[in-house]
This record gives sequence, structure tokens and C-alpha cells, in this order.
Amino acid sequence: MFRAAPGHGESLDVADATRMAIRRCRAALGDDAPQAGIVFAGALFDHTAMLSDIQTAFPEIPIVGCTSAGQIASGYGLSDDAVDLLVFSGDGIRTGTGAGTGLSRDPVAAVDEAVETARTALAEKPVLCLAFSDGVHADTDAMMRHLTRRLGPDCPVFGGAAGSESLQIAKTRQFLHDRVLSDSLVLMLLGGNIRYSVSISNSWMPIGPAAVVEETQGRDVIRIDGRRALDFYRYYLGPHSEPAIELPLAVFESADDDSFYIRGPVAFYESTGAVSLTGAIPCGARIRLTEATRERILLDTRKAGTDAVA
Repeated sequence: MFRAAPGHGESLDVADATRMAIRRCRAALGDDAPQAGIVFAGALFDHTAMLSDIQTAFPEIPIVGCTSAGQIASGYGLSDDAVDLLVFSGDGIRTGTGAGTGLSRDPVAAVDEAVETARTALAEKPVLCLAFSDGVHADTDAMMRHLTRRLGPDCPVFGGAAGSESLQIAKTRQFLHDRVLSDSLVLMLLGGNIRYSVSISNSWMPIGPAAVVEETQGRDVIRIDGRRALDFYRYYLGPHSEPAIELPLAVFESADDDSFYIRGPVAFYESTGAVSLTGAIPCGARIRLTEATRERILLDTRKAGTDAVA
């Protein structure tokens, strides 16, 4: 039987938040022995102290995770200043963990390093991968393409990119056991008797007219519809010193394609007018601003949960 035990601790003091999360995990886990843990935490905390306390409470189990720009926990709602810890146990489930550093410099090498370390620790064919990466500086598209190739079609990847309440104040971090990393990819590979289901839901809806991307460089968009990319944003949203993360872009790669994927801005550059996105988009793609309403988020959340359980 698989059992997941969530623990949430909210406090401005990291020690208090961590102890609270650990206490709730233990209560939910009962007499079962934990096999691994996943932790998310606010970016302003002392993460070294947090990981030390978790490993003292649950010695010798692998821990992975990252910082966030806000966490949602069952029964506790949304919080910025929190530690959320999930420990799990299960018959016949095994794990292997690894990290790859220098993700922004060489995503292929970072993926190779993380996969080799995790596979060596697992010592069997992985059936599921949990991935936590730096999504601000690294090319996550290149990372995911290579990670998918390395793991193959029988090992799907779930996870996300580390966040921060404010990138000007605190950097994003990734966690592996007692290590606090940056510009890295952390993996947990799972093997053994695992069954899973997944449902994907996207609450973002395109609004306003479409525009054409005319010039890009890596993850930076230079020109959109005859304007600097920065001026495109300002035309619709007015001047902002921070990226308009609340209104990401819907990207349509062809004129006759109604499907889209999301790219959010992470930085604006006044000198060049460029906008850096969470991932690269091709020249010639059509884009539209998007918004997400409370009603649609709740509707899509219910649908995603129902579909996954079904």
C-alpha cells in the first residue's frame, strides 16, 4: 500500500515552520516507515537549517524539492511563508536521486549528471521521474527534451521549476538531501510496483488580438508586431518595473492551429526592449495575452481531479 503523509508549517521562523510540518507528517504517516520526502519552501528561509531539521527527523531517507512563489497544501490553503513536506511509504517502491549543476550553461550535461547519479542509486529501470529545476536562468525546453530522451517513453516526467516571491530579493533554490543548490536540476526516480494516472488542465484563456513574433534570441523576444517586445507589453498593460507574470503569453506555432502553450515573462530589459520568457518561442509564432479567472481555475481543478481519479 502507498501512503503519502503531507505536513504544512507556516511561520516567519523557519525552525517553527519546519517543526510544524514534521509533526504533521508524523501524525499522518502513523507507524509506517517513510521512504522518501519532497519539500517546498519560501525562498527567503534558511534552507540549510530547514533541511538539517528534516534529515534529523527522518534520517537516511532521500529528500528533494525546491523553493516556491507560494504553496498550496491540503487543509491549509495558500501561503508564502511556509514549509510543505510530503513523506511517503509504499510496499515495493524504491527511489534514486541525483542532481545536475550548471543547468543554464549546459542543460545536456546537467541532465546527464542528474540521470546517471539517480539511476545508479535506483539500480533498476525507473518507471516515474520527479524533476525540480531552475526555470529562471535555464533553457527548460532543452532540458526537458534531453531528459525525455535519456529516460525513454516508459518513464514520464512530472515536476516543475523553482520559484521565488521576488527574484530581486531571493534567488530560486533546489534541494537534494542536505544540499541547497542553484542553477541545477534535481531528480527523484521511482521504481517498483507503481501505478499512476495524470490529468492536465490549463486555466489560462487567450484575450485580445493576436500578434506575430518577429525576432528572438534564445529565450529573449526582441520584436513583436513591429514593436520592441517591451513596448508590446506596455501598449496593453502600461509601464511596469516587474514582469507581467499574471498575464503570460499563449503561443500558437501556426496560423491554423487553435492549440497553444504558455510562456511567461521573467525579466524586462529597458536598454534593448527585450523580454525574457520562461522558454524559447519560434519566430513567426502568433501570441496572445492570457488571463485566468477564479471561476475557471476552480472548474478546471475539479475537472483535472475527476479525470485523474477516473
